[in-house]
Amino acid sequence: MATKKKLLQAAAGGAGGGTPMGEIYSGPGATDGDYDATTDTGYYGTVTSAELISGDSLASTIGLSSGTSQFSTEGWLKFYVGESAACNRLGYAYVLFVAKKPFRYNLSWDNIDAAKDVNGTDAAITIGGDDYKVRLLTGGDADPTTNGAYGSGCANDLGEHSEWNDLLYRVYTGVMTCSDTSIGMPGGSETYHGGPQVGANWASFDDEDLHTWNTYGNGTYSWCQEVYGPNTSRRVFRGLYGVAGFSAVTSSSVFTNRGWRPCLELVQP
Repeated sequence: MATKKKLLQAAAGGAGGGTPMGEIYSGPGATDGDYDATTDTGYYGTVTSAELISGDSLASTIGLSSGTSQFSTEGWLKFYVGESAACNRLGYAYVLFVAKKPFRYNLSWDNIDAAKDVNGTDAAITIGGDDYKVRLLTGGDADPTTNGAYGSGCANDLGEHSEWNDLLYRVYTGVMTCSDTSIGMPGGSETYHGGPQVGANWASFDDEDLHTWNTYGNGTYSWCQEVYGPNTSRRVFRGLYGVAGFSAVTSSSVFTNRGWRPCLELVQP
Protein backbone atom coordinates (compact mmCIF):
# COMPACT_ATOMS: atom_id res chain seq x y z
CA MET A 1 0.00 0.00 0.00
CA ALA A 2 2.81 2.40 0.86
CA THR A 3 4.48 1.73 -2.49
CA LYS A 4 1.24 2.40 -4.36
CA LYS A 5 0.72 5.68 -2.53
CA LYS A 6 4.26 6.84 -3.21
CA LEU A 7 3.85 6.00 -6.90
CA LEU A 8 0.63 7.99 -7.02
CA GLN A 9 2.38 10.88 -5.34
CA ALA A 10 5.26 10.74 -7.79
CA ALA A 11 2.82 10.76 -10.70
CA ALA A 12 1.37 13.98 -9.30
CA GLY A 13 4.80 15.55 -9.46
CA GLY A 14 5.37 15.88 -5.72
CA ALA A 15 7.77 13.12 -4.71
CA GLY A 16 11.43 13.76 -5.24
CA GLY A 17 10.83 17.51 -5.15
CA GLY A 18 14.15 18.20 -3.47
CA THR A 19 12.88 18.49 0.13
CA PRO A 20 11.84 15.97 2.78
CA MET A 21 8.31 17.31 2.33
CA GLY A 22 8.23 15.84 -1.16
CA GLU A 23 9.52 12.46 -0.04
CA ILE A 24 6.99 11.72 2.70
CA TYR A 25 3.46 10.61 1.88
CA SER A 26 1.39 13.72 2.57
CA GLY A 27 -2.25 12.91 1.80
CA PRO A 28 -4.64 15.38 0.15
CA GLY A 29 -3.46 18.72 -1.20
CA ALA A 30 -0.05 19.73 -2.49
CA THR A 31 2.74 17.20 -2.18
CA ASP A 32 5.59 19.68 -1.74
CA GLY A 33 5.93 23.29 -0.67
CA ASP A 34 8.02 25.79 1.32
CA TYR A 35 10.64 24.01 3.39
CA ASP A 36 12.98 25.48 6.02
CA ALA A 37 16.01 23.23 6.47
CA THR A 38 17.14 25.14 9.57
CA THR A 39 13.94 24.39 11.51
CA ASP A 40 13.11 21.18 9.59
CA THR A 41 9.54 22.36 9.11
CA GLY A 42 7.47 23.30 6.07
CA TYR A 43 4.16 24.47 4.70
CA TYR A 44 2.28 22.82 1.83
CA GLY A 45 -0.61 25.30 1.65
CA THR A 46 -4.33 25.06 2.29
CA VAL A 47 -6.60 22.05 1.90
CA THR A 48 -10.37 22.40 1.53
CA SER A 49 -12.92 20.64 3.69
CA ALA A 50 -14.12 18.85 0.55
CA GLU A 51 -10.61 17.43 0.06
CA LEU A 52 -10.26 16.35 3.69
CA ILE A 53 -13.23 16.68 6.10
CA SER A 54 -15.53 19.37 7.49
CA GLY A 55 -15.57 20.40 11.12
CA ASP A 56 -19.10 19.05 11.60
CA SER A 57 -18.22 15.68 10.09
CA LEU A 58 -15.09 15.42 12.20
CA ALA A 59 -16.95 16.25 15.41
CA SER A 60 -19.62 13.69 14.58
CA THR A 61 -17.02 11.03 13.77
CA ILE A 62 -15.25 11.34 17.13
CA GLY A 63 -18.46 11.87 19.11
CA LEU A 64 -17.83 15.48 20.12
CA SER A 65 -21.21 17.15 20.61
CA SER A 66 -20.29 19.78 23.21
CA GLY A 67 -20.20 23.41 22.13
CA THR A 68 -21.56 25.18 19.07
CA SER A 69 -20.48 24.61 15.49
CA GLN A 70 -18.83 27.36 13.44
CA PHE A 71 -16.59 27.60 10.36
CA SER A 72 -17.23 23.94 9.53
CA THR A 73 -16.12 24.29 5.91
CA GLU A 74 -13.28 26.77 6.44
CA GLY A 75 -10.65 24.14 5.61
CA TRP A 76 -7.17 23.27 6.76
CA LEU A 77 -3.54 24.43 6.82
CA LYS A 78 -1.12 21.67 5.87
CA PHE A 79 2.35 21.49 7.49
CA TYR A 80 5.42 19.27 7.54
CA VAL A 81 7.26 18.59 10.81
CA GLY A 82 10.60 16.88 10.40
CA GLU A 83 12.23 14.52 12.85
CA SER A 84 14.69 17.18 14.04
CA ALA A 85 12.13 20.01 14.32
CA ALA A 86 12.16 21.72 17.72
CA CYS A 87 8.38 21.30 18.06
CA ASN A 88 8.55 17.57 17.30
CA ARG A 89 7.82 15.61 20.49
CA LEU A 90 7.00 12.39 18.63
CA GLY A 91 10.38 11.22 17.33
CA TYR A 92 9.33 10.81 13.69
CA ALA A 93 8.53 13.11 10.77
CA TYR A 94 4.85 13.83 10.23
CA VAL A 95 2.34 15.78 8.16
CA LEU A 96 -0.15 17.85 10.14
CA PHE A 97 -3.44 19.34 8.98
CA VAL A 98 -4.51 22.22 11.27
CA ALA A 99 -8.00 23.71 11.22
CA LYS A 100 -7.68 27.20 9.77
CA LYS A 101 -10.29 28.43 12.25
CA PRO A 102 -11.81 26.83 15.37
CA PHE A 103 -14.67 24.50 14.38
CA ARG A 104 -16.57 24.76 17.68
CA TYR A 105 -16.82 27.17 20.60
CA ASN A 106 -18.30 27.24 24.12
CA LEU A 107 -16.73 23.97 25.23
CA SER A 108 -14.14 22.92 27.79
CA TRP A 109 -10.84 21.08 27.50
CA ASP A 110 -12.49 18.30 29.50
CA ASN A 111 -15.26 18.06 26.87
CA ILE A 112 -12.62 17.59 24.19
CA ASP A 113 -10.67 15.11 26.30
CA ALA A 114 -13.85 13.05 26.78
CA ALA A 115 -13.89 12.56 23.00
CA LYS A 116 -10.26 11.33 23.26
CA ASP A 117 -9.16 14.22 21.10
CA VAL A 118 -6.36 15.93 23.03
CA ASN A 119 -3.06 14.20 22.29
CA GLY A 120 -4.05 11.76 19.54
CA THR A 121 -3.43 8.64 21.60
CA ASP A 122 -6.99 7.34 21.44
CA ALA A 123 -8.81 9.22 18.67
CA ALA A 124 -8.02 7.80 15.23
CA ILE A 125 -10.12 8.04 12.08
CA THR A 126 -9.93 7.04 8.43
CA ILE A 127 -10.68 9.54 5.66
CA GLY A 128 -10.41 8.60 2.00
CA GLY A 129 -8.32 5.54 2.78
CA ASP A 130 -5.84 7.46 4.93
CA ASP A 131 -5.57 7.13 8.72
CA TYR A 132 -5.27 10.18 10.99
CA LYS A 133 -4.73 10.84 14.67
CA VAL A 134 -7.16 13.50 15.88
CA ARG A 135 -5.66 15.83 18.48
CA LEU A 136 -4.98 19.37 19.60
CA LEU A 137 -1.92 21.45 18.78
CA THR A 138 0.87 21.82 21.28
CA GLY A 139 0.88 25.41 22.53
CA GLY A 140 3.42 25.49 25.36
CA ASP A 141 7.11 24.72 25.75
CA ALA A 142 6.51 21.29 27.32
CA ASP A 143 3.79 19.20 28.95
CA PRO A 144 3.45 20.28 31.73
CA THR A 145 4.74 23.74 30.83
CA THR A 146 8.00 24.80 32.45
CA ASN A 147 8.71 28.34 31.22
CA GLY A 148 7.01 30.19 34.07
CA ALA A 149 3.84 32.14 34.67
CA TYR A 150 1.70 33.49 31.85
CA GLY A 151 1.51 37.25 31.88
CA SER A 152 5.31 37.45 32.05
CA GLY A 153 5.73 38.71 28.50
CA CYS A 154 7.31 37.78 25.19
CA ALA A 155 10.85 37.21 26.43
CA ASN A 156 9.69 34.42 28.75
CA ASP A 157 8.88 32.46 25.55
CA LEU A 158 6.02 30.42 27.02
CA GLY A 159 5.25 28.80 23.65
CA GLU A 160 8.84 27.91 22.79
CA HIS A 161 9.13 24.75 20.67
CA SER A 162 5.35 24.36 20.38
CA GLU A 163 3.54 23.58 17.14
CA TRP A 164 1.60 26.81 17.61
CA ASN A 165 4.75 28.96 17.60
CA ASP A 166 6.69 26.96 15.04
CA LEU A 167 3.86 26.45 12.54
CA LEU A 168 0.97 28.91 13.00
CA TYR A 169 3.26 31.90 13.61
CA ARG A 170 4.87 31.27 10.25
CA VAL A 171 1.70 31.62 8.21
CA TYR A 172 0.80 34.92 9.92
CA THR A 173 1.06 38.31 8.25
CA GLY A 174 3.70 39.63 10.69
CA VAL A 175 6.86 38.30 12.29
CA MET A 176 6.60 37.96 16.07
CA THR A 177 9.52 39.58 17.89
CA CYS A 178 10.13 40.75 21.42
CA SER A 179 11.31 44.13 20.17
CA ASP A 180 7.76 44.94 19.04
CA THR A 181 5.29 42.88 21.06
CA SER A 182 2.31 44.49 19.34
CA ILE A 183 2.96 42.23 16.32
CA GLY A 184 0.62 39.28 16.62
CA MET A 185 -1.19 40.96 19.53
CA PRO A 186 -3.58 43.51 17.97
CA GLY A 187 -5.93 43.13 20.93
CA GLY A 188 -3.30 44.44 23.37
CA SER A 189 -2.47 42.54 26.58
CA GLU A 190 1.09 42.26 25.33
CA THR A 191 2.26 40.68 28.58
CA TYR A 192 0.30 37.58 27.52
CA HIS A 193 2.58 37.08 24.54
CA GLY A 194 3.64 33.49 23.80
CA GLY A 195 7.15 34.27 22.62
CA PRO A 196 9.13 35.21 19.51
CA GLN A 197 9.12 33.55 16.10
CA VAL A 198 11.91 31.43 14.66
CA GLY A 199 12.14 31.43 10.85
CA ALA A 200 10.58 33.44 8.02
CA ASN A 201 6.92 33.46 7.02
CA TRP A 202 5.42 31.08 4.48
CA ALA A 203 2.05 32.84 4.17
CA SER A 204 0.34 36.04 5.35
CA PHE A 205 -2.96 35.23 7.06
CA ASP A 206 -4.17 37.81 9.56
CA ASP A 207 -6.04 37.36 12.84
CA GLU A 208 -9.40 37.45 11.10
CA ASP A 209 -8.26 34.73 8.68
CA LEU A 210 -7.08 32.56 11.59
CA HIS A 211 -9.80 33.69 14.03
CA THR A 212 -7.32 34.46 16.80
CA TRP A 213 -8.56 37.85 18.04
CA ASN A 214 -11.79 38.18 20.02
CA THR A 215 -13.02 41.16 18.00
CA TYR A 216 -13.93 38.62 15.30
CA GLY A 217 -16.35 36.58 17.40
CA ASN A 218 -16.55 33.43 19.50
CA GLY A 219 -14.00 30.71 20.05
CA THR A 220 -10.86 32.77 19.40
CA TYR A 221 -9.10 31.10 22.34
CA SER A 222 -7.91 27.71 21.09
CA TRP A 223 -7.47 24.91 23.64
CA CYS A 224 -4.06 23.23 23.36
CA GLN A 225 -2.69 19.97 24.74
CA GLU A 226 -0.62 21.02 27.71
CA VAL A 227 -1.18 21.04 31.41
CA TYR A 228 -0.08 24.41 32.85
CA GLY A 229 2.80 23.59 35.20
CA PRO A 230 2.32 26.24 37.92
CA ASN A 231 -1.34 25.22 38.33
CA THR A 232 -2.13 21.74 37.04
CA SER A 233 -5.89 22.32 37.03
CA ARG A 234 -5.31 24.68 34.10
CA ARG A 235 -4.67 24.00 30.41
CA VAL A 236 -2.85 26.08 27.82
CA PHE A 237 -4.83 28.44 25.59
CA ARG A 238 -3.55 30.29 22.54
CA GLY A 239 -5.09 33.27 20.76
CA LEU A 240 -7.86 35.64 21.95
CA TYR A 241 -5.62 38.75 21.94
CA GLY A 242 -4.04 37.78 18.60
CA VAL A 243 -2.14 34.82 17.19
CA ALA A 244 0.69 35.29 19.71
CA GLY A 245 -1.63 35.22 22.74
CA PHE A 246 -0.89 32.76 25.56
CA SER A 247 -2.92 32.01 28.67
CA ALA A 248 -4.10 29.13 30.84
CA VAL A 249 -7.50 28.43 32.36
CA THR A 250 -9.23 25.66 34.31
CA SER A 251 -9.79 22.61 32.12
CA SER A 252 -13.49 22.40 33.01
CA SER A 253 -14.30 26.03 32.20
CA VAL A 254 -16.87 26.69 29.47
CA PHE A 255 -17.19 30.11 27.87
CA THR A 256 -17.98 31.47 24.43
CA ASN A 257 -14.37 32.43 23.77
CA ARG A 258 -13.14 28.82 24.26
CA GLY A 259 -12.58 27.14 20.89
CA TRP A 260 -11.85 23.71 19.40
CA ARG A 261 -9.17 23.93 16.70
CA PRO A 262 -8.38 20.29 15.91
CA CYS A 263 -5.46 18.99 13.94
CA LEU A 264 -5.15 15.76 12.01
CA GLU A 265 -1.80 13.99 12.12
CA LEU A 266 -1.47 11.79 9.04
CA VAL A 267 -0.40 8.25 9.85
CA GLN A 268 2.18 7.07 7.36
CA PRO A 269 1.19 3.98 5.34
